[in-house]
Amino acid sequence: MPGGDFFNVMLLLWTFVGRGVDGERVTGVLHGRVELRGRYGHSPDVHGVEWTKYSAKNSSKKLIYLVTMPNNITCIELCQNMNFNLQTMSLILFNLTTEDEGIYEEKTIFKNKSIKYVNVTLSLLFASKITVSSSPGALTLKCEIDGEFKLLRWFRNGLPLLDDQRFSLTENNKTMQVSNLTSSDCATYTCQVSNENLTSAAQIDISGTITNFCQNSTGGQFVALIKPILFPAGFSLLGLLVLCIILIFICKYYGRRKIKTASTEEPVYNEPTFVQEQAATLTVDPLFIVYQDFIKPKDSHQSEDFGYSTINDVRDNVQLSEAT
Repeated sequence: MPGGDFFNVMLLLWTFVGRGVDGERVTGVLHGRVELRGRYGHSPDVHGVEWTKYSAKNSSKKLIYLVTMPNNITCIELCQNMNFNLQTMSLILFNLTTEDEGIYEEKTIFKNKSIKYVNVTLSLLFASKITVSSSPGALTLKCEIDGEFKLLRWFRNGLPLLDDQRFSLTENNKTMQVSNLTSSDCATYTCQVSNENLTSAAQIDISGTITNFCQNSTGGQFVALIKPILFPAGFSLLGLLVLCIILIFICKYYGRRKIKTASTEEPVYNEPTFVQEQAATLTVDPLFIVYQDFIKPKDSHQSEDFGYSTINDVRDNVQLSEAT
């Protein structure tokens, strides 16, 4: 730390200690929300409250909120991302940035004219970045973290690391070393830190960091090999598909035209040229018995004789009638 900054911070701390200021630490997360709670709240003995911020880089002091009981609240500066809770006398900060880090002082003025000070040190927890260094057959990733954390986890392509001896963690899990590199190690790594309900993460894709290794690996060689031909082949296949569709539509169009032309012409029927065979003559066997109930008797007095007669009897009767 430069000498000037160190002197300013020590002077600031000495001011607090010499004045008998109580203090506490609060950790927020980048782009998150945090509440700096008032020590005495909405007490009937309180006459007014002042919230002031001291920068961590220098000893400059800025008055933020001025509260005069019962309900007079005035925002002096830095009100864009701040609110005030009158019931708890708390200062609420949201959408935190690194500029919000520092020491906040609550000055409570009581009705008996006594004054008490409480300071709150706000620090942000966030994983700023991941640095990568490589050596033959090995890879080292280090997670750069600001603030205090309770848990740090590493992910590869969004999944927790497998229980593999190739992965070793040091420096409170902030540094991870991968040995015996394979093509599967060319992936996206995530460093996630958390503290109570706060979580922050940093991410890096090492395929763009150690390009030589990833392209020389089995997977990298395959990708590098097919990449020059992948797009031309895709466009050629697409063009062939479009051409086939056009040919199908053309064939269907001309097929419909031929059907319509053929339907408008009169059909021509060809006479059969083969000789039809004549039907064979059927042979009829002569009857030897004739049913004669239909023959009218010549004599009216002659009774009808129904029954059956032979051919010869019928023939004799016919000859006799012709003779008479």
